[in-house]
Amino acid sequence: MDPFEGRMAFLQLLNKLSASQLSQLKPAQFAIKNMDLEDDLYSCIWEELESGSFNTRVNIMYFVDTLCELSLKNGITSGYITMITRDILKLVEYVVPIGIAGAANAPEVRKVLHSLRLKNIIDDARLQEAMNLVDAHEQASKAGEDQGTASISRADILKRLEEDRERHKRMRENIWAIAKPEIEPEIAWNTIEPITEGDLESLNDDFVRFNECIRESLC
Repeated sequence: MDPFEGRMAFLQLLNKLSASQLSQLKPAQFAIKNMDLEDDLYSCIWEELESGSFNTRVNIMYFVDTLCELSLKNGITSGYITMITRDILKLVEYVVPIGIAGAANAPEVRKVLHSLRLKNIIDDARLQEAMNLVDAHEQASKAGEDQGTASISRADILKRLEEDRERHKRMRENIWAIAKPEIEPEIAWNTIEPITEGDLESLNDDFVRFNECIRESLC
């Protein structure tokens, strides 16, 4: 695949980004499969950031997290990860601009930044820099600075509400997911409360009632 074909195919996938896991996974898989075009494909991310709506920008932020996760799963610690680490502050600038859209995106960007830190994509210092930038832009937005002409349409608001519901649904599912099923018994055992005197009394009462039932059945 030549660079032009790769860019066109990748841009089509980025245009379909939403909160759904599949829409995030497809372009990430394409990017990993075509690592020989990584510079061209990476530039497409910035094209979408420049021209996209506030919903598009936050979806790209989540896509960046998915791309890093898939890279790590495939044993890739350079390439896209190196570029994303280098440009994380620039990425925040685009997704959380000063204004209404930036204030709306700030909470989601914080979640992605913490996720990138957990994956060791960024270190503590870089995380703090990025978080400070998010906070500064959010505070400036709430203070009414540089609102510009950008506004959020009713359609964009409804789409965000729908996508936030999808993201929260996935987050709840991930909370219950256990990365290593073989340790599930250990997790269950460690979460059992210690037996109290009240528990022993209840067990004794149940044992007495059980014996009474046995005697009655034998009569």
